Amino acid sequence: MNSPKAQPVQASAIAGAVGTESANRLIYRFVDKSAPRLEVPTDPEEWRIRAGDLRQRVLELLLRGHASGIFDAEVPFEWMEVLESNADYRIRKLRFEGYPGVWIPAVLYEPVTIGDSRNPEDRARGATPAVLDALGHTPAGNTQGQAQARRINLAKRGVLTLGFEFGGCGQTSNLKNHNGQLLLDVVGVCGAGVFYLIMKRALDILLGLGATDHDRVAMTGISGGGWQTILLSALDERIKVSVPVAGHMPAFLRRDSADIGDAEQLPADLCTVADYDVLSAMVAPRPILFVYNKYDSCCFQAHKAVAGSYEPAKPVYELLGVGDLCGLHISSEPGHHYGHDNRAKLYEWLNLHFGLRTQSTDLPWVDEMLPRSELLVELPPSRRSWVALADKGLEEIRIREASHPRPVDRHSIDTLLRWRPSTITDTTIVTSWFRLPSDTPTVLPWSEPPSAVPSRDVQLQNLILEIDGSWPLPARMAKVSDAAECTIVIGGAAGSNSSDQILTERALDAGRTLLLVDLVGLGSMRPADKYVLLLHALGRPLLGLQVAQLTALSEWLKSNGYGPITVETSGLAASVIALFAAARSPEHFLAIDSKGGLPYSFDEIIEAPLTFTASNHALFCHGLRSTLDVPDLVALAEPVEIRDGLVGILR
Repeated sequence: MNSPKAQPVQASAIAGAVGTESANRLIYRFVDKSAPRLEVPTDPEEWRIRAGDLRQRVLELLLRGHASGIFDAEVPFEWMEVLESNADYRIRKLRFEGYPGVWIPAVLYEPVTIGDSRNPEDRARGATPAVLDALGHTPAGNTQGQAQARRINLAKRGVLTLGFEFGGCGQTSNLKNHNGQLLLDVVGVCGAGVFYLIMKRALDILLGLGATDHDRVAMTGISGGGWQTILLSALDERIKVSVPVAGHMPAFLRRDSADIGDAEQLPADLCTVADYDVLSAMVAPRPILFVYNKYDSCCFQAHKAVAGSYEPAKPVYELLGVGDLCGLHISSEPGHHYGHDNRAKLYEWLNLHFGLRTQSTDLPWVDEMLPRSELLVELPPSRRSWVALADKGLEEIRIREASHPRPVDRHSIDTLLRWRPSTITDTTIVTSWFRLPSDTPTVLPWSEPPSAVPSRDVQLQNLILEIDGSWPLPARMAKVSDAAECTIVIGGAAGSNSSDQILTERALDAGRTLLLVDLVGLGSMRPADKYVLLLHALGRPLLGLQVAQLTALSEWLKSNGYGPITVETSGLAASVIALFAAARSPEHFLAIDSKGGLPYSFDEIIEAPLTFTASNHALFCHGLRSTLDVPDLVALAEPVEIRDGLVGILR
């Protein structure tokens, strides 16, 4: 058998392979290296064609798995109570079905000068500028102070302003389990598409008002509202002026957990079509003002975000001959805010592009704020949660499979995993010693065996196995000198809980070589939850990386004379990874030995339901259950023996 060549220990490699923070760093370095960047053409017409194509492709990505016709469906909405507590404007409450079964509370701030904006007099018809005001992750919802401040100010300036709550915040508690949207990915539905349809339907309502001037429609919002603003502005040219505030930056610049954002901001495969540098440029040639806070206490601080939004967009505006329509404002007021400084820039930008003549500072608003009790909008008693939406998707899959059984082959697996093969690019032996049988006379454990000692001993190596030049995986290998078989052990912290002595004795007792290794996402290589979203947005889902790494390890072992190979797993995710590897490349494996964890069906992910945390990250691969199920993998893994410690032999 050939052993890996001992090399000097690379401290950076070892440090990068251990611990959550190090796993986080490895992921964002991988994303930084792999994510595409905006390339600005030299021909304006080429950009216009490209932007149009990108709009269609991003829409297709966001609408994956959603019901056909949902994009153009009529928006169900109901007007509610009217508040007329001010001489300058009135507040009309409404609720609309932003997505089937998901009702959103909204408020329309309506200048009294135009009368009823829904059925205005001829003098107001189609003549009133309008703003779609998107909220972010604020539990206060429509009662949030800064939101009331800008809505009151806009209404006093004669601007119709429709504000709506962010799904999962404020009154929409049915969507409060924010990462629950990732359950939709399992059934092949893009969770971010729910948010997109909510904001798109809010815009439909605003444009449906008789008073709205369709040539003077703007959108703004902070944080999650800023994210909504850049997304809808990029994809919907009905937005004529855009003012996103502290809400976006491309994946390759997201380092800190707060900057990564939430699942809707990084839907699976987004970066393969258009990251946020591209989306920022896609607003061109319509006016856009990028607003960030220098001392932001939350996320997207100016010194990090400007390089991935304003700076890539500006050359596109200049290419189209409208460089002055791409603006930037950086507030020095502390905090994550849409405060007076930022609101002043909003008013100035609207004055410039809507032909208004209003002051650039706030009009009186503090005494006009309303309490939560007055701004609450009554919602229907029946509202779907993320789990309910995923359950509906699962039910549709089952019905479809019952009437039209779908064939599953290895090409289906490759498509699901966004397959790219991996290879071992380097090995570093950190430490190496021998463990001899305890009854060996006159020889101390951990010593080099003399030539007269029987050959059955165990060489124990602590290794760093580097994969694809990006993933230094920590491993321990107990090599029994006369072993005929080899076992790869993955899952949880199984390896770290075994002492060197226990590991070597176990290898001797079993008479086989053992390789304990932490794949990315497992054990000491497990990152914080949000960092996995970066991989999925990049089009490199964690499950695909893990299956490729396990396959590469098996190939490396076989090339070094170890085998046949069994994979021993503990935990649900590790068992699924091994099953995928066996189904895709059965020639590499003798058996999969799960210590309890193999599910009967991926339906369990939805029905339990599982949460996007700990070692379950890989199971939230987009399209997992809509593409195949556990019995499909078991069948494709033939002739590999599949064993489970709780239920016995599966095949």
